[in-house]
Amino acid sequence: MSLLGFQKKEWIGEKSSGVYYLTGFWKWARLVSKVIKADKIAKGEMMRKFVIGILFFVFMAGIAIGAEDWMVKLEQAKVYLDQKQYSDAEQILEELLKEHSGEWEVNYYMGLVKLSRGENDSAEKFLRTASQQAPEDLHIRLALALALVNQNKPELAKPELDKVLAKDPDNAKALFLRGVSSVQMNDCASADKDLNRAKQVDFAYKAQASYYLGVCAAQEGKSEEAKKQFDQAISAGAGTYWEDRAKQARAFVSEKKPFFVSADIFYQYDSNIVPVAEEDALPEQVSNMDDSRTVVWLIGGYKPLIRDAGEIALEARFYDSWHFEEEDLNLLIAQAALNGFYNFKILDIPSRVYGQYMYQYAGLGEDNDYYSTTHRANLAWFIAESKTLITELNYQYQYEVFDEPGEGEFDRDNSSHQVMLGQHFYVWDNRLDLSVFARYRAVLADGKNYDANRWGARAMARLVEWNKLSGWIYFDYDNRDYFDSTYDREDDVYSGSLEVQYQVWKYLAIFAGASYSDYQSNIENYDYEREIYSAGIRASY
Repeated sequence: MSLLGFQKKEWIGEKSSGVYYLTGFWKWARLVSKVIKADKIAKGEMMRKFVIGILFFVFMAGIAIGAEDWMVKLEQAKVYLDQKQYSDAEQILEELLKEHSGEWEVNYYMGLVKLSRGENDSAEKFLRTASQQAPEDLHIRLALALALVNQNKPELAKPELDKVLAKDPDNAKALFLRGVSSVQMNDCASADKDLNRAKQVDFAYKAQASYYLGVCAAQEGKSEEAKKQFDQAISAGAGTYWEDRAKQARAFVSEKKPFFVSADIFYQYDSNIVPVAEEDALPEQVSNMDDSRTVVWLIGGYKPLIRDAGEIALEARFYDSWHFEEEDLNLLIAQAALNGFYNFKILDIPSRVYGQYMYQYAGLGEDNDYYSTTHRANLAWFIAESKTLITELNYQYQYEVFDEPGEGEFDRDNSSHQVMLGQHFYVWDNRLDLSVFARYRAVLADGKNYDANRWGARAMARLVEWNKLSGWIYFDYDNRDYFDSTYDREDDVYSGSLEVQYQVWKYLAIFAGASYSDYQSNIENYDYEREIYSAGIRASY
């Protein structure tokens, strides 16, 4: 049986010779119906109406020679469907279903009407009936698969599409629909194969296939690939529904660049450049407690692995300062860091693991002579109880070696372990992060005067962005018990700091900050206050 032929074979041989003639006549009428679709593209609306007029003439001629009335009405319904007059088509088909529900064409075209009106559940029912009545008809299976895809039933749509593609491997519509089904099933490997093949077979599917390839890439966390596919959909679907849909989807793709760089240049005033209680306690080579300095702080990095669900980054950081009066206190710091994170779920609760290893070299003085080396490893675990409530558990190990660590009990080379627990509260549409932290740190030095147990707490507010403003403010308390000290030393440190940034341009900002620390110690030389004020410009990309 042909894809467009009638299923009821008993028509032939059971009617009069006049109906023999009529059977051939209706086949010709169907051929004209097919021509209408091609004519719509090739000849334009005027020619299309002309052909429809011929078809109506054929209908009238058929009635005149004794055609069965239901077939005439079916052809009228097809014309209405072609003209997008769905209510008129549905009215005729509902009438036909009362007496001719056994005819596959009646069910098929009713399914198409329901599809056109977005009634996919109802369309599925009629198309399944038609498919059972004409199991070899690929057009019915394609329409049924579309109804299933529209209802997000990919596991039912795929078998229908497999049967179509088994007989017609280059059917672009079937390839496209099977690709969409794979997207719905989160099978991006299969989707990539079918959707790209659909674009190759028929350029008309480029926009929608590219859109779904972008959806798949976004599902896998491949932001750059997702943007590329959405851009192709926007270009290929210019002026269509797919252009708008791709633009909307692209707007939600996170902007992640593989390269990043930032530079701060700022001025800083320091009220106590050498942390001592009074000028009499200054080292011999230092004459001023307070001083100002200019600072350059550079950060650059590359992310060889970048996904929404995780990433790995390599970073280089460089800090250099030049004091206006005490050049011997110029400080240079060079850091190299490897860090990354991975997102996952525990009992359906979003979580993130973050890790970092950092190596630091420090130079001191006018010539930046070697001062110290630091190795630091960080491991953090974040649990998102909700979008506004995130718990952080953080562990840090650090090892410091100094060029002149001191002798005996004053050897400063040390290793330390720190555990911190924090709670983040996100408010104001996640623009503001209010957080509190508690921590414990154990410092084990080669000289006993630097062994310490440290207990601390911090309250912090971080403004992500508001009217081009961002910044942070915190208050911190730290109790330091040097339990093995020659002087039985114990400090309480109270400090606070804030910074405000204003975005002047997309890549340029100005900022200012201030910090205050009050060191309360039972040892006079370690009992002091310190204030630092900063202002500068920041460029970032």
